Amino acid sequence: MELEFAMLSEAANSLPDGRFNILGGGIESLYAQTFPVTHPYMVIALRITGRQTEMKNPHEILIYLKDADGKDIISVIKIPLPPAPPEMPATIKKFNANLIGQLANIHFPQKGTYSLEILLDGRHEKSLPLELIELPKK
Repeated sequence: MELEFAMLSEAANSLPDGRFNILGGGIESLYAQTFPVTHPYMVIALRITGRQTEMKNPHEILIYLKDADGKDIISVIKIPLPPAPPEMPATIKKFNANLIGQLANIHFPQKGTYSLEILLDGRHEKSLPLELIELPKK
């Protein structure tokens, strides 16, 4: 099992046919006039792929938001990965699971580099950098 991709966006939903609708995808930077700042809302869209045999049991995705010093900014976000439907034909060898995690009212104490750390069943899969940039004063 592996994380195929992860992306921060303004909004997202997953369709029954396995596609995502992503609005404002690819967030890597946020801008603010002053710090600290609270960002109202964004989502993380993830796709997990695996063999059908791997997906028969539940799995867990954990996401941590850390500052440049490695300090947790938010408590862990847990996204359960439900098992594959038992009625899946045995001929289907690969299974994709689309997941969406919501990040609401995230407080950023200062400008700088932050990172979303994504773990699958306790194994680190990916880091998504997020730069908080202070806009020049007018």
